Amino acid sequence: MNTLPDDPGAALGQAFQNLGTALWHLLQSTGKNFVIWLIKVGICVLIFIIARKILKKVISFLDKKMEKRNVPNSVKSILLWLLNYAVTIYIVVQALIALGLVQSASIAALIAAMGVGISLAMQGVIGNFAGGLLLILLKPFKEGDYIAIDNDVEGSVYEIHVYYTTLINVYGDNLRVPNSKLTNLTVRNYVSDNQKGIEIHVGVGYQEALDKPLAVLEELMNEDERIFKEPRAVFVHELGDNAVILGLRCRTMRADHLKVKWNLNKRIRERFAEEGISIPYPQLDVHINPEEQSLLTNAEKPEQKSGDTPNKAAHHKKSRP
Repeated sequence: MNTLPDDPGAALGQAFQNLGTALWHLLQSTGKNFVIWLIKVGICVLIFIIARKILKKVISFLDKKMEKRNVPNSVKSILLWLLNYAVTIYIVVQALIALGLVQSASIAALIAAMGVGISLAMQGVIGNFAGGLLLILLKPFKEGDYIAIDNDVEGSVYEIHVYYTTLINVYGDNLRVPNSKLTNLTVRNYVSDNQKGIEIHVGVGYQEALDKPLAVLEELMNEDERIFKEPRAVFVHELGDNAVILGLRCRTMRADHLKVKWNLNKRIRERFAEEGISIPYPQLDVHINPEEQSLLTNAEKPEQKSGDTPNKAAHHKKSRP
């Protein structure tokens, strides 16, 4: 059976004394190395803070210099972004090596392994980044140019970023297009002559004489002064299933492109109606064989039960819901 000590206070004091002695011996054995490690951490943190401040001043200085030399904002933003992250990563790696947390060989192996893993997991991001570098080096377009991407997305180039390019379309919407799409698809740049082409297709019936609707299309282009005299053309585009497809092709200033196109569509509809030119639409004619029609008619008649008179059969038909 356990018994309590005669003096609990003396026993507690002895326990604390033993704990202090153990801690003192631990500090004597490891304290020197621990203090040195803390000093290294403090030095590394101090160097990192100073280096970041210097880096910000260098980036600000380069930004002003490139702005004076009229360096495009797209080039400037990518170069400064690369410089900022490259120097920051280098400082962090050197701090880890100085603290003895990692070895330089381990860092090299880690970077190689991470490079393989990141390249597989982030193929899209890396493709966009590489596309941004190609756009900066090859300069197929610059900020302010009006471009169309694979005849799908178009607008004025607002900013070329490292991962994406921002366009502003005619409705004022901001469109962010991945740079990989800009390097892999067809990009048309309209800034060379500030003009844009218009092509409109319209169908007419096979019974119509083609000279009349073609002349109407030519007259409509002559009516609009915003359409250039050359080049322009009216033509038979295709012999479709339900109509003969006619077309017109012309050019106008890029700023007037949509207004001219909308007006041409409206005027084509109005003039064709005035001239009695039909614009057919897809339709389906169903022809029923007379024999099949008689079979369907007989199938719809009610079956006459034995013993029922025609009047009863008619009564049954009327009472059927």
